Amino acid sequence: MHELLEYGRTRLALDSGSAYRNSTKLSQVLDESSKNSIEGLKEEKPAYILQELYWQMQIARKNKNYASVLVFGSAFLEHASRFEIKCRLELPEPQWNSPWNDISLEVVERIKSHNGGLLYKGLKEKTKLALNREYPGFNRVVYQDILSNLGLDFDRHWIMLDDLAKIRNSYIHEMKGVADLRVSSIGQNSQNSMEGILYAMKSILQATGWSVQRLNAFDILNQILLNRMQVAI
Repeated sequence: MHELLEYGRTRLALDSGSAYRNSTKLSQVLDESSKNSIEGLKEEKPAYILQELYWQMQIARKNKNYASVLVFGSAFLEHASRFEIKCRLELPEPQWNSPWNDISLEVVERIKSHNGGLLYKGLKEKTKLALNREYPGFNRVVYQDILSNLGLDFDRHWIMLDDLAKIRNSYIHEMKGVADLRVSSIGQNSQNSMEGILYAMKSILQATGWSVQRLNAFDILNQILLNRMQVAI
């Protein structure tokens, strides 16, 4: 039981390395989908990261932990933006799984040479300044400018997550609380907002060609724990 709880604790904390090590002790207990997803997360594969953030968002919704909703939604937007940039710049597939900081300079070079330099020429001046720093200054606005020039359609799903990221910035930088999540551009109340956010995340994830599992790894773990407890009783 302790090993299951420790696996759950480290996975919930997004400590993929520790969670993976704990999962190897549970090879006879965990189902294949849970083992595959934690391995993909450990290897920093974009689709698995996005899926994990989607699952974490489901948990935050159940617990009405809207502060976590802001963090997971913003992280999802950033990782989805990075993945789209990697794909649209036609980086070699092995680099899709590379940590962003390891390839950021190559991404900048690709941006400057893409389509004979037309992509870079079309960027805003602030974006160019950010890219030309010694350590490129990628952020939400820079990602949007790059992706807009790469032809990504920022539909209502992307806009919804962008609105969520703006609220997150107020929460982080101005300490504005989020006991409830009411954003007119997202939903009329917390429940309505959460349904919209989860739908947006799922739609963006599916657009990458990923098939989201019906049961998330945490629901599966909870069922294993409940079964163990019933046997113990």
